[in-house]
Amino acid sequence: MTGFNSVTNLMMRVSATKFGVGRHLDGSGRAAFLGPYRDRARRRRFHRTIRSVFRDPDFTDAAEAAARGALNHLPVLTVFGEKNDPFGFQARLAATFPDHRGVVVAAGNHFPMMDDPDLFAQSVASWHTARVTSGPRTH
Repeated sequence: MTGFNSVTNLMMRVSATKFGVGRHLDGSGRAAFLGPYRDRARRRRFHRTIRSVFRDPDFTDAAEAAARGALNHLPVLTVFGEKNDPFGFQARLAATFPDHRGVVVAAGNHFPMMDDPDLFAQSVASWHTARVTSGPRTH
């Protein structure tokens, strides 16, 4: 799929319509959203970078070790759209980090901040106040 998308830009173009983030954007907002993905070479570099990160066992092992070790005491907030957590990241992060708060945007897709900007902003602000600004210090 990434090869097909790097040639056609179909995923971003569909995301910019009423089927995705585009339902919340005007014409200039859609143009800005699509801007970084207009160039095929940039799309290919992006896909190669993401693919290489997930295929690098040194990186993934180091990230897993850090999450279970040195970073495990940190508070974590995740915000996912109800319709877009196919790999169960939110549940996996909740199981990994004892101080995890998960927010699910009802009927949300890949860009939950666009599906319910008020809920997203309120969730980040209240979490930051409770867990970062005035929360317990463990480090």
